[in-house]
Amino acid sequence: MDKFEKAKANARLLLILLAVSYALYLIVALDLFMTYEIFVGLAMLLALMASVALFLTIASESGLVGIKSGGKALAASAALAASFALTFAYRNGLLWGTPVLDAAFIDDRSRMDLELYKNGKYLLLSGWMFGEERFSGTYTMEGDRVIFGEYPIAGSDFIPRELLVDKKEKRIYFSKKVDGIYDSSYYYFQIDF
Repeated sequence: MDKFEKAKANARLLLILLAVSYALYLIVALDLFMTYEIFVGLAMLLALMASVALFLTIASESGLVGIKSGGKALAASAALAASFALTFAYRNGLLWGTPVLDAAFIDDRSRMDLELYKNGKYLLLSGWMFGEERFSGTYTMEGDRVIFGEYPIAGSDFIPRELLVDKKEKRIYFSKKVDGIYDSSYYYFQIDF
């Protein structure tokens, strides 16, 4: 097999590896196998590392001529890699605009990151030792209150429909006491953590 045929075969293999890694990413992104998410993520990471190594092999062994000979498969691989990047960017709020508020809720073995965007969307990433869940929706701000459009968030009533923002203390509380003071004895999000 000459180097051009080898480049074509490697380009096809690259396309397969990228397709597998994108499929694994969608499994993680859609939370299809929550219990085994760490293993799916590791398989995805291995497939991506193999893809990078294979692309570098194609480029170094065959040069520009080899890249041109595997053109269709490499073009499809580039399109797949671009869709991977766009899916990641959309899923993580990178295409939603500028965040107006970024806060974190940290527990012993878990963490929740809340981002509120100017366009009225929010993104809540709940991570723990072996995985992560993603929640998104709409919100409105009324004074010091954040009111979520969809309720319950995260499938439970742990996070209330309304959160209270204390900009002075840089915290988001879950409730106020009867006297109007923020209830700091309960859980809270730390802003700009």
